Amino acid sequence: MKIRDLRKYVVDKLYMNQERCKRIEMRIRNLSSTQTEELFKIFQRRKCSYTINNNGVFLNLSWLEPDILLEIEKFITFCLESKKSLDQYEAIYDDLNKNFNETILTEDIEEAIPVIDLEGINSVLITETKKILPRISSSMKYYLLKKKFSKNVTQIQLLQNKERLCKDIPVMIKNEDI
Repeated sequence: MKIRDLRKYVVDKLYMNQERCKRIEMRIRNLSSTQTEELFKIFQRRKCSYTINNNGVFLNLSWLEPDILLEIEKFITFCLESKKSLDQYEAIYDDLNKNFNETILTEDIEEAIPVIDLEGINSVLITETKKILPRISSSMKYYLLKKKFSKNVTQIQLLQNKERLCKDIPVMIKNEDI
């Protein structure tokens, strides 16, 4: 009876380990390339054996120790939860940005109030619409400044080169001078 129970326990343990490895594999597929690279660093740090070929890096998860699998699961869970929370924050940001733009438009419409002239003609006071300036990243500012100043430099260089370019006058040396 004990041998049968032991055999059942081993089979159950192997089955659970296979299911765990399949879950890990499916969750790894949802990671970004940067997160996958960080996961690979965990494998290297823990000195896990892997193979590399033209198709990528391959690792047999069933050969790994349970504590390594646990560390991998924690990392994957962290990555997926952080992605989920970032998506939520981006959705909130987009919603707030949309609501902010809509309130500005409704305020502009409410400010357009009909005014009666002395002659009795109705006219509409058109308010100046508020413009929201688009945000420009620092790298874009750098690119635009670089482009602006590089054009000026090339024009200045062309002017300087035109002044330098002139016809060469051949110098004749007489045989007597030699």
